[in-house]
Amino acid sequence: MSNELAVRRHWIPPGGLLTGFAAHGLSWIVLFFIAVRRLLTIDFPALAWVHLVALGWLTMIALSVLIHVIPTFTDVPWKGELLARRALAVYAPGVAALVAAFWWRAFPVLPWAATLVGVGLGCYLLAALRTLAAGYARPRVEAAIARALSATLTSLFVTAALGIALAWMLAGRLSPAPSVSGPPIHATFGTIGWLTVLVMGVSTRTVRPITGARSRNAFAHAAAGSAEIVGLIVTAAGLALGWLSIAWAGAITVAAGALLYVGDLVDVLRRASERHRPPQAFLWGGVCGFLQVWRSHCMHSPVAAPALRRFMSCLPAGSARW
Repeated sequence: MSNELAVRRHWIPPGGLLTGFAAHGLSWIVLFFIAVRRLLTIDFPALAWVHLVALGWLTMIALSVLIHVIPTFTDVPWKGELLARRALAVYAPGVAALVAAFWWRAFPVLPWAATLVGVGLGCYLLAALRTLAAGYARPRVEAAIARALSATLTSLFVTAALGIALAWMLAGRLSPAPSVSGPPIHATFGTIGWLTVLVMGVSTRTVRPITGARSRNAFAHAAAGSAEIVGLIVTAAGLALGWLSIAWAGAITVAAGALLYVGDLVDVLRRASERHRPPQAFLWGGVCGFLQVWRSHCMHSPVAAPALRRFMSCLPAGSARW
């Protein structure tokens, strides 16, 4: 019985998945309400929706899946798995309180809800980073995955720390000094350092079984991930110092890493030998959606280089239909 329990503990916790899927469904209801009420500005209802999606849906599911992924991908047993699992039970009500505080503008509640989210994440990250540190001594591939996941989770820690500081600032309990650069740095670490690099890292083990093909360039993933991390740090430094030229240099580095990753993924998908097409269609959809969003951003950005805009305008306008 003990051996059976030891094996089963590595399964993805269903409570975390159910909570994430519930947040996903609720996010569409909230978005519909915002659209009907014409609240399409960066106001507190919009912030409630953003955090419902980012924390309640994407991060909750990601943390739940990582319970299984970390030991499986690094071949290292958990150090403090029970703490990580119980941390999700602290994290979930914190997210619910945070989203509600944004929605109803309950500023006195906001910092305490953010702190509760931070406590849950802190406990989870403590166990996860201890486990990943043991993976640095594993063979080359496992060690590389352990380092990549460590960088991703560190970005999540920075995102949470900045978010907590901003929540206390909104409640009037902290100096408003970081009010200008804090939100974009918080968002940059969350979207690039946490979610984007996480997807890129996990795909090193998932794309090949889906497609039956491997990358022609063994260093493409490492180069793309490194560009994302370096660009993230440079962008954050530029935003913090108020030097837009540095921030743009970091953003261009991030874009270069993303394009390198997407180009390599497209090449793998074109050579797919597996006949199970639905998951490959999802990957194609992600590629086309990314290109279309980037194309739209470049075409409407007043600071984008004219040559870059001309290049992006050559992309098919209907690519988002994928």
